[in-house]
Amino acid sequence: MTAYHAITQPAGELAINHMRHLLGRCRIASWWSRQPRIVREGLCRAAALKPAAYWDKSLEEMNDDEREAIRRAVVAFKQAMAAITATDRGEWLHIPDFAGQDEKQEQQEDESQRREALLQQARLIQLRAEKVKAAQR
Repeated sequence: MTAYHAITQPAGELAINHMRHLLGRCRIASWWSRQPRIVREGLCRAAALKPAAYWDKSLEEMNDDEREAIRRAVVAFKQAMAAITATDRGEWLHIPDFAGQDEKQEQQEDESQRREALLQQARLIQLRAEKVKAAQR
């Protein structure tokens, strides 16, 4: 049995911890297993872990570094959520759009410049491919 502090823990909490010990699960491991796949995938991404390899793993199967990365991701999410105090739907629906016509025109110009640069890169790649084909003949 793990070290429980009967003096500081109420009897109910002590009993629950003892049951968790007997089941081999802690509160956090149970919480992780109860989360839907999308939540576990998001936490894996935030923890810089490959979601496909970790979302279906239990915390017991992970090493200490992986569990710590997930714990830090949970802490970061908690801090981010605590910073968002605007939960009234009206506030979310009435976010003003300050993008004026000048900004939209600049965005269009930037987009056209990006397209032109991509076209130039494509032409350069095509020329190189033709040179390689000519050299192979």
